[in-house]
Amino acid sequence: MALLLLIGNKNYSSWSLRPWIAMKVAGIDFAEQVISLDASDFQERVRKISAAGKVPALADGETQVWSRSPSWNISPKNFPGVSLAG
Repeated sequence: MALLLLIGNKNYSSWSLRPWIAMKVAGIDFAEQVISLDASDFQERVRKISAAGKVPALADGETQVWSRSPSWNISPKNFPGVSLAG
């Protein structure tokens, strides 16, 4: 599975950092793409994965999810034994 987590700067975007931490702690393998929140082409680059034009966004092939916490929307059937619940 080739998950891609699209995030903004970890220092400035706590919303981006939250799913990144959750997925790391859960041991979910994913690629990370960081786009600077100050980048002049931020919206253009983000909209390739997130129609909302916001981060964080999660892509799994053709499936693309934007949410305040996209990692919560990962189907448990894809990650047996992984729990993101506290």
